[in-house]
Amino acid sequence: RIGEGGVLETDLPAPGAPDSSLVLREPDLVTAQRVASAVNAAFGAGVARVRAPGTVALNPAVARFESTLEFLAAVDTLRVSSAEPARGG
Repeated sequence: RIGEGGVLETDLPAPGAPDSSLVLREPDLVTAQRVASAVNAAFGAGVARVRAPGTVALNPAVARFESTLEFLAAVDTLRVSSAEPARGG
């Protein structure tokens, strides 16, 4: 779970389907990196990568789950803390 939340975008599962993307509600590079690190720590290197400050690409095929939905349900259980907002000086 991400403190500020996010939206999961995915195509319907199909052979050779493209990656799914987790889109953060509050784009932030540090939070995106934390999400990718948590996913990779739980499911193996190369499963997640930061695509942009608000987007983390997920590759269910690398995680070797029986279905994309099973993988996405497992990702949903991960806990990730969002980055602290920058303080103006």
